[in-house]
Amino acid sequence: MHDPKAQYDDSVTSDAAGNLFTTINDYTGVGYVDEFVGGKQSGFKRLKPAFSFALTIRMNKGGDLLVLDQIQQRITELTESGAPTGMKVNANGNWTAFALNAGGTKVLGAEDSPDSFKGILSTFPRYDRLRRFHLPYMGLIQGVAFAPVTK
Repeated sequence: MHDPKAQYDDSVTSDAAGNLFTTINDYTGVGYVDEFVGGKQSGFKRLKPAFSFALTIRMNKGGDLLVLDQIQQRITELTESGAPTGMKVNANGNWTAFALNAGGTKVLGAEDSPDSFKGILSTFPRYDRLRRFHLPYMGLIQGVAFAPVTK
């Protein structure tokens, strides 16, 4: 599956119905969310909102989409139809990726900063930094995840 106008496909997520959502950035540098209904090329449609540079996309436990705009340094929540819900969280840094924990209460962000690459653990959706990780001698971090909890 592909968007013929995409220069970069950055991230993908899906819902329980098998619909795929991906962040893309076109040749002009504008970012979008593409949906592939039913996980098929024939279901391709571009959702309305535009971003300065769309990176990571995740789905929260309520079924809404969360999109990281690297230039605006913000995570924006959208419905599956692409309508903004009004919830925006400032990343307070140049994040390159993020992940939500299973409960949707914490966000882990990968930050590209001048002195090194860092990980940021914060509460969600209200940004309240809990911990900062310093990762010396690492290259650009392209993805982060929470480990599954086992009992």
